[in-house]
Amino acid sequence: VLITFGLSYFALNVLMLALAEWIAPRFSIDGFWTYVGAPVVVWLVNVVVGKLLDRVRG
Repeated sequence: VLITFGLSYFALNVLMLALAEWIAPRFSIDGFWTYVGAPVVVWLVNVVVGKLLDRVRG
């Protein structure tokens, strides 16, 4: 079940990037691996910011 949620979240992030590229004319993503790598970078930033906020909140 956790793997399914993880893959669904990943697919949703890829779809959001595709939607952003379609809506914003100057935003461009070239290549399959960029679509794969960008959600990973977004995930890492979310993890780091979440950990920092947890420390600040106590």
